[in-house]
Amino acid sequence: MEDEIMQATNSSHNAMGIKNYVIARFLYAVIDDVLMLLSDLKESPDQYFKDGLFDRLSHLDKTGLTDSSKIINLLLEKIKRRALDYNLPTAELLRRLCSRSADLIVEKQYYNQFQDYFNQKNESPTMTDFNKWTNSNFDDGEISGFEPLFKIYYDKIIKDDESEIQLTTNMSSRPINDLTFERCDIPREVPIDGNENSNVSGVKASFETYFAKFRGSFNLKWDHPHNPTNIEAYEKCTMVHAKAPCYREPYRDEEFPPILTNLVIRQPSYVSILPLLISARHNKVNIQDYHIISERYSFRKIAMNKEDYVISVQKIGNTVFLRRHDERPDTMNDVGHRFERLCMPDYNIEASYYQLIEGNIGNLRTLISGETDAVVENEHAIELKCSKRDTMNSNYLDQPWLQTFLSGVDVIVFGTWEGADSREQIKAIQYFLVKGFIEESDKNQMLQRLHDVLQFLTDRVKEDKVYLLSRRYDLNKLKRDVYLYEVASQDQPNLTFISSEMSDKFINNDSMTAPQDNSVTELESDPVIEPQSDPVTEPQDDPVSEPQSDPVTKPQSDNKSWTIIKTWLNPTVQKKVHFIHSADELSEFIDPSVLPKRLNGNQPDFKYIPPTIEDEAMYNAFRADTKGKTIAE
Repeated sequence: MEDEIMQATNSSHNAMGIKNYVIARFLYAVIDDVLMLLSDLKESPDQYFKDGLFDRLSHLDKTGLTDSSKIINLLLEKIKRRALDYNLPTAELLRRLCSRSADLIVEKQYYNQFQDYFNQKNESPTMTDFNKWTNSNFDDGEISGFEPLFKIYYDKIIKDDESEIQLTTNMSSRPINDLTFERCDIPREVPIDGNENSNVSGVKASFETYFAKFRGSFNLKWDHPHNPTNIEAYEKCTMVHAKAPCYREPYRDEEFPPILTNLVIRQPSYVSILPLLISARHNKVNIQDYHIISERYSFRKIAMNKEDYVISVQKIGNTVFLRRHDERPDTMNDVGHRFERLCMPDYNIEASYYQLIEGNIGNLRTLISGETDAVVENEHAIELKCSKRDTMNSNYLDQPWLQTFLSGVDVIVFGTWEGADSREQIKAIQYFLVKGFIEESDKNQMLQRLHDVLQFLTDRVKEDKVYLLSRRYDLNKLKRDVYLYEVASQDQPNLTFISSEMSDKFINNDSMTAPQDNSVTELESDPVIEPQSDPVTEPQDDPVSEPQSDPVTKPQSDNKSWTIIKTWLNPTVQKKVHFIHSADELSEFIDPSVLPKRLNGNQPDFKYIPPTIEDEAMYNAFRADTKGKTIAE
């Protein structure tokens, strides 16, 4: 069947139809982004589209001007980001949007025709049906500029299913197609963002009670096994004695590393949660101690609620597991990944570095895995980002804040680069503390949204079943919302991501037993960096108290702060700053004769005695004695 499809599409007529279909679906996705952004900003779409929105945006892009309307500039930035995500020319994307805006935005003529045509047939479209529809609805114009997009989506648009082509209208839902959702039971709407059932538990989630805690790390080789439940295969590509990518600050005008030739990463259709479970078992982390086990990606999608997503859900005992479905890169040669290689020159293995982070979302205890760009001392993680901009875009700081917050990261290294044609070089390096990126109310809103969804899953998901949590436009409900679908029995074998064998080995009580030496892959030639301390200090007893530390010893969290602060000082001042690790070292800088005994000095320890009620009454009498004060003066 695959050969027949390729033969049919090799003709310019059929290939043009399929390519135009891909482009149309992509344009719909971009338009949805624009409409969603306007909705978030509480702006009426009619106000913008009636004046030729995309013509206006195209003019701004060509001239490089800035519009007086903040909304227009945000929309243009959104489209540029979407074009950059898929390696497309922004000008070509805007040209297509200009030519199709009347059909795609106002009337959505092609979309409605497509739905009506196949709804009347009440069956899956065949190759003949597909060609008939594309030939009647699309022009045979050139596809210049969209070849990268076609290459990405070609094999995902056409599905081999009993000699018929399955068309998916929601790109962000792949590899879960619409037919899978249609076979599910009637979906439940998930309470979110003020729905009438929102926050039914009455529990408030706050960023102040998350308390990110480092629980371990691992390396995951770029080439993953295709079977997400194959324990033996994933133990071979998961390196639990992780090599951490240590950060080195690039110098000005330093060139980016060259492109890695012949590098193609074979991404599996389904992500596996096995690397997280393997690392947790190695670090003696009991999975049953947590309410939610997930990757950071799923938390971020749920909390932000700005893009469509699909997440598989299973429950083992009292623990809910989440597994993402998304498009993943098949190369590491984009500017962002090459900047990361520039910042960690000694990290020369074909594997990504992940950390396990424990946290608290309201009353729910969570364990997530998140890819970590680089580390400083003691595996303290930092985030690496780069752009041609001179600074980070202030309109999109919620996503970097949430990503770093969930991983216990508080520093972003931002590189500005210049150049082109794979000869990029560093223009400047800046350090940002992410704590103040967004308002505290916005932080709590995202955490509350995340808690409400996770609590809903904890209450509603049952064992021995597989679910899909998805933000999408449901054709039965006729609206876009967050839904929980119970997967049909015929789809369960394909979508089950935690097998009974995985449950027995990694989730049951005996999972605390350390694995044998030969059960997991270890690095052979590179030095091993073992975790020495947590990147964020967590209070042990009182969950609302401040982390305590020795008055002399430098807190571990200061390592990251000093990494930033010292770049602002000249070398002479840097040498005047000394960190000590014990009271004994204090005597090297301060004479013990003036230090109290608790710091190994000769002076008696001072003990603060708070004033009594009688003392306070006397103080108040003195303060009220204005006459005595006048006489004294």
